[in-house]
Amino acid sequence: MNRHRSHIMIIGFILSITLMACGRSDTVDTLKKMEVTIQIEDATNAEQRYLIHIMTDGKETDKTTVLPQNMSLITNDKKEITTSLYTNIPYTIRVYKTDKKSMDEYFSKPKSGSSETEPQKDNLLASKTITPTQDTKIIKITLPKQ
Repeated sequence: MNRHRSHIMIIGFILSITLMACGRSDTVDTLKKMEVTIQIEDATNAEQRYLIHIMTDGKETDKTTVLPQNMSLITNDKKEITTSLYTNIPYTIRVYKTDKKSMDEYFSKPKSGSSETEPQKDNLLASKTITPTQDTKIIKITLPKQ
């Protein structure tokens, strides 16, 4: 009888551990870096380039830390750029007009009336806040008609 009772207790203990392990969710707050294309939709100007300013405050989970980021890129002739972003982290994307074709050109030529390399806030064309997921491949930003 005691032997039967100890077998039941052992089986119950094993089942308890198995159920606890199955109930854990390791998929919450996973951070993965992935390629994302940002496309600018502008119906008014076919040959315009855009300065894309991407910012995030970062995020910390139990396993990973992503530091705050601040980057600027210039679109190609198709009005798009491809960059790496983390999933499950909110980003703010701001769009400005530029006549420069590359970041090297942008930083090498002096800005008219300003020595700052930051885009002027009053020239902002569009702003979008997005939290990429694993399904995010393209982020479209439609500019308002001017």
